[in-house]
Amino acid sequence: MKKTNFFNRHLVDTGENYFEHFLFAFTTAMWIIITGVILIIHAFFPFLFRVTASSSIKKVSEVMQKRRDVLMKRIEDRTQGNLDDEDDE
Repeated sequence: MKKTNFFNRHLVDTGENYFEHFLFAFTTAMWIIITGVILIIHAFFPFLFRVTASSSIKKVSEVMQKRRDVLMKRIEDRTQGNLDDEDDE
């Protein structure tokens, strides 16, 4: 298994390479930023985007929770005896 260190532990935990992780994190960040802009517009014009922002926030939350569940399962599996990716010296 791949040895882990400070710089790659999160990538190993997620089972992603750098590009895959970057793509997800960047896309999610842009999604949240766009939702923020929609909320600002809605603040000035309440008749616009009446449910768009709340729907978007719910969807982002669902996606992040699913990813967190997978990550926590991987970490749990590793700490329960599957420590093959730990540094062996």
